[in-house]
Amino acid sequence: MKKTTLYLGIGFLLIGLYLFFNPLVSIASIAWVIALIIATMGLMNLHTYLSLEKYYRSNWLLLQSLIKIILGLILLTSSAFSLSSIVMSFIGLGLLIIGAINFKISIRSNRRTLNKTNTTGSSIFTFLLGIVFLLNPTFSAGVIGYFLSLVLMIIGAIILLIYYQSQK
Repeated sequence: MKKTTLYLGIGFLLIGLYLFFNPLVSIASIAWVIALIIATMGLMNLHTYLSLEKYYRSNWLLLQSLIKIILGLILLTSSAFSLSSIVMSFIGLGLLIIGAINFKISIRSNRRTLNKTNTTGSSIFTFLLGIVFLLNPTFSAGVIGYFLSLVLMIIGAIILLIYYQSQK
């Protein structure tokens, strides 16, 4: 049990150090998982298309499955740099949409509430964060990668401290 804590702490430290020296890998690994899911969904759709009787087959299902397979394979063979940019662009676009919707909701609800600054301020911050992610996705991916690596290194250090405290 005590050795497991040691190995876990060293593992977190090593993963944190790896991500610190390769910050785009953390975001790109998420994109690789998504690409694998897209390709698998395409293969499942193709299997569904081929298992149906000829009368019930739809050309749209075949087209959809082929597009998913091709898109998944393109994303799987892309570099970590381009994948991290794609993921951060989608995150930025999502933050823009969420910020705009929250701003519209806060304007409508501000007529009825007394605390008007919290909802409006958070929606404007979300919208601006989405703009930053869209304007420079590689920088944003790097910042998130460094933050994630520092969190993992801190977790590893805490686990190692727990291990050395339990040795006394």
